[in-house]
Amino acid sequence: MSKPKKQNQQMKMALLFMGLFMLFIMFNMMAKQQQEQAVLSFSEFMEAVNLPSSDVNRIIEVTFKENEILALRTDNSSVRVFAPHDADLRKVLLEKKVQVSYEPPEEGGVWKTLLVNSLPMLLLLFLFFFFMRQLQIGGGKAMSFGKSRAKLLNENQAKVTFNDVVLFSASFHVLVPKIKEGDILIKRANEIRCIL
Repeated sequence: MSKPKKQNQQMKMALLFMGLFMLFIMFNMMAKQQQEQAVLSFSEFMEAVNLPSSDVNRIIEVTFKENEILALRTDNSSVRVFAPHDADLRKVLLEKKVQVSYEPPEEGGVWKTLLVNSLPMLLLLFLFFFFMRQLQIGGGKAMSFGKSRAKLLNENQAKVTFNDVVLFSASFHVLVPKIKEGDILIKRANEIRCIL
């Protein structure tokens, strides 16, 4: 009897691991999609700035963020360029009528990035340990939602017959008046105590 139970727990654990793995893969795929931007070399960036205004690859807006330049093309696609701090570059951009903006450096740096990136994984680990603990404490009942708790009747167990029910109801009808008499006696005893 313990062998099927053990197989059932192994199946639950395998499904739990597969679910966690799929969540991890989905999270990574979604994070990569958000981060994908075209990266240009500095010379390609300068060529795109010098293109005529009718060209769809022309740079029309630039945001400086530390050593990174986030640029927007005429067709609303964005590109990234890594460049040093250069005052002449800013003059060239202003001459070419490119909008220039600046973003302050991020506060928190490494710790903030580490916390944000590791928080989903820590949450998954917490849920994993929570379910593991429930499996150990509850005797494998952590995932038994909606299962019937009714037990099958074996042939060896005593069966309730119609005669048993009749005998019980007959004895119940005999006991009811006696219970009422006892209730009256208790009330009288309480009245006598209140008087004394």
